[in-house]
Amino acid sequence: MLGATNDAIVSVDRNWVMTYLNPKAKEIYAADRDVIGQNLWEAFPDAAHEGSPFVEHYYRAMNERIAGSFDAFYPAPLDLWLRLEVYPTRDGIVTYSRDITQEKALLVELQRKGEQAERQRKEIESLYRTAPIGLALFDAKDFRYLRLNDRQAEFFGLTPEEMVDER
Repeated sequence: MLGATNDAIVSVDRNWVMTYLNPKAKEIYAADRDVIGQNLWEAFPDAAHEGSPFVEHYYRAMNERIAGSFDAFYPAPLDLWLRLEVYPTRDGIVTYSRDITQEKALLVELQRKGEQAERQRKEIESLYRTAPIGLALFDAKDFRYLRLNDRQAEFFGLTPEEMVDER
């Protein structure tokens, strides 16, 4: 069963020695080496630094027996974003993880596009508000202004907010 899941599963004993990696974990973490029997922190030194979410969650599970989950980036040679769950066991801890690098890249791209769209919206809004001619959006069915710029409202001696029917 542990070999059939898409999660990478790693078991670590109380001495921080890795005792089990399922096939997915071997593929992700140990494709070019055998890490079973090695100290976790020595095998993955970039996870063992102050402020590391790996250290925080793994130690909490090991010492306080509190499960946790987090997303973290592990640098070269892995260069992966991982979504991890860590659970205390009788003999140490077990971690379940997935590669979420593509998901993170899509999220970054979505944020970039959202920021770009917001910049464009602000530019259009600025052009609309300051246009040298009157501009208005009028609801012909209900005979009311939905939106108008300063120049159009000045024609009536009012502000745009006074002209727009807020029904």
